[in-house]
Amino acid sequence: MTKYTTRFGRVLPLLAPLALVACSGDDFQPSSTGGDTFADKVLGNLPPARLDTPDHIVSLASSASAPNVFAISMFALGIVQTSNDPACPKKTEGAGSVRYDGGCTDKNGTQWFGSVEITGSQASSDVSYEDFGQKKQVDCAGVKKDSTLAFTGTARYGAAASGFEFTVDLRGEFTGVDEDHCQPALGGVAWDYSGTVAQTGADADGDGQPDDTLWNGSGRMGLIETGVVEASTKGELVSEATCKTEALSGTTELSAGKDVVLITYDGKTDCDETGTVQYSVNGQPKGELEGVKCSASPGSGSGGGLGAALVGALAGFASRRRRRAGSGSASGVLDASEKAR
Repeated sequence: MTKYTTRFGRVLPLLAPLALVACSGDDFQPSSTGGDTFADKVLGNLPPARLDTPDHIVSLASSASAPNVFAISMFALGIVQTSNDPACPKKTEGAGSVRYDGGCTDKNGTQWFGSVEITGSQASSDVSYEDFGQKKQVDCAGVKKDSTLAFTGTARYGAAASGFEFTVDLRGEFTGVDEDHCQPALGGVAWDYSGTVAQTGADADGDGQPDDTLWNGSGRMGLIETGVVEASTKGELVSEATCKTEALSGTTELSAGKDVVLITYDGKTDCDETGTVQYSVNGQPKGELEGVKCSASPGSGSGGGLGAALVGALAGFASRRRRRAGSGSASGVLDASEKAR
C-alpha cells in the first residue's frame, strides 16, 4: 500500500500503478482544456460567480482548489465501489480497458445507469463517463427520499517529469436530496481543470516516501448557485503528520468578473478542526474564513470524505442560505479496483 493509498482513501488504489516522484520545485502552469468541453455544458450557461459573501467563497474554495478537484474526480470513479453486487453495475474487461455499465438495480436497491470506462497503461489512465451514476433512497428523519447523482466527461491521470498530473473535464448533475445531509440537491456543477501533485518533505514515518504532498493547478469551476470562477492553486502543501484538516501553506485564487479572492492556507501555524484560512477580496484583507478544508488530506480511509467535498459543499451552501432566509492504468486499475471493492 502506498502512502497515497492511505492519504486519499479506498478510491486511490485505482491509480496505484502510477509512480509518484518527489517534487522538483518547478511551478506548474497548466492550460485549460477550453473550447467545447463536457464542463462547458454547465459552465457556458453560468454568469461569473458572486464573490460577495463568505458562504459563496467557502462553497467555491471547497470545490476549486487543486487537491479538492482531484478528490472530486476520484469520487466520481469511486462510486463504482459503493455497490456490493458483482453483477451490477455490469463489468466488462477488454484489452487494456475495463468498463462498467448501468441499466440495473443492485442488491441494495440502488439503480445504476450510464457507463464509465477506464483505459490506459502503467504510465497513465483515462476515464470516460457517459451519464454514469446512481439513484438510491436515503433515510431522512424516518422519511425515504430519492438521491440521484450522475457524471459526464473525462479525467486523465499520469506520471510526469515533476510528479503526477491530472486533467479533469467533468460535470455532475444532482437531483433529490444529497445523501449526507438530506438537503435538496442543487443541480449542476462542473470542472475544466489541470493540476499536479508530488510527494515532498521528510520521511518521518520511515516508509521510504516523503510524508507531504504539494499541489498546483488551475482551470474553471462552476456551481449553478454561485456561477463560474477561474481558479489557480499555487504551492498548496498538505501534511498528514502536521495538520489533518487544512493545508499548511500555499494559496488558491478565485477570479470572477472584476473580483479576485485570495485564499491563504495557514495550517502550519494555525491548524483548526474547522478548516480556517486567511482571505482577501480585491487586495483587501478580510481576516479568517471557516470551513475551507482540504479533501485530499488524511481521511477516514473511505470514499465518503471525497464525496463530502462534492455534494457536501453544495448542501452546506444551501443549508446556510436557508438559515439566513429564516432569520431574515487499465490492468493496474483493474487489479486495484477489485482489491478495494
